[in-house]
Amino acid sequence: MPSQELFSPTRRQNLEITWLDVLKLTVPFLTAVVVVWTRSTTEKTLLVRRKRQALSRLLGDETSELPGVISVLRRVADSSANSRVRLVAINLSSIAAKLATDLCDLDAKRAYSYSELVSSCEIIKSGLHRFYTFIEQRSSCRDKELALQLDQFISGQAKILASDFLSLGRASVKTLQLIPKRDRYQDSQGIASMEKAIAVASDNLREWPTHADQPTKGETSEAANAT
Repeated sequence: MPSQELFSPTRRQNLEITWLDVLKLTVPFLTAVVVVWTRSTTEKTLLVRRKRQALSRLLGDETSELPGVISVLRRVADSSANSRVRLVAINLSSIAAKLATDLCDLDAKRAYSYSELVSSCEIIKSGLHRFYTFIEQRSSCRDKELALQLDQFISGQAKILASDFLSLGRASVKTLQLIPKRDRYQDSQGIASMEKAIAVASDNLREWPTHADQPTKGETSEAANAT
């Protein structure tokens, strides 16, 4: 009878799955999972390494130029104190902030340090906008009283920017010291050179003349927002 043939011992024996059959099914699947995981991990590791190296090189270049940036800002402030307009071009690479933002997700262990870098870059970006706004207005100003006020704002904003650039330099060194040596552009001597540049810039800022009528950071922000 058909039903007897269907459930016969021979047929049941043919339907049984052995451990060998299980291994034949699971081993290829597990192997594929391991290969995918290994490839993904390797690609992420290489991506993090490339971004760290690129960021470290940019931070090294920015920090080495710090004394010159402070000097330029001080000359602008001195010119404004003497009612003269000095046109300058100071830029901050946006690539460094972009790399630091990417590494916040890729390198969570050091995310707080990368976040500090991004914050410092944003502060400087905002400060440069106010700085150039004041200079642009001062260059076309014909009102003596307003011109005097703008000179004070330019001088004050220049010193604020100098302090912000110095903070960025310190945050850069702190971040690079956390990055593994194999993943950064600088060796210990390179880090030491950056620290020396920061020290020189810090001395320059410490010797910055203070004027009684120099506006504070809040005052320059309010002035920029009002214009």
